[in-house]
Amino acid sequence: MRIRPRKGGKGWAPASIRIILTNEAYIGKAYYNRRFCVKPKKPRDPLAYRKNENSTKKLRPRNEWIEIEVPAIIDEDTFRRAGEQLKKNTAWSSRNNTQHSYLLRRLVRCGECGYKMCGFFEGKQVNM
Repeated sequence: MRIRPRKGGKGWAPASIRIILTNEAYIGKAYYNRRFCVKPKKPRDPLAYRKNENSTKKLRPRNEWIEIEVPAIIDEDTFRRAGEQLKKNTAWSSRNNTQHSYLLRRLVRCGECGYKMCGFFEGKQVNM
């Protein structure tokens, strides 16, 4: 099944995919009362007339959210595994490696999948 991004875009943006993979509505849990409106700390134009002064949304504490059951699209195990993979991807991302520099980073490729390899540091040893 091939689903195109809206407005005929070239592909899905990573941020859009992340929102989909972390949205609990896909496992049947939607929420009401997640946000509330407050005055912005730095309004764009402080002298301009504002129809609604409370135009900034802030997240409420999770215990104030009201859960609404909706039809689940995927099972909870798949959703949980996707979340775990996102955490691994974040930890392994080269942009998060600020302490160690590797000479052949992104020059060596995996023989099976062809992806560029990067090193990571675990404790006292360097791994590839």
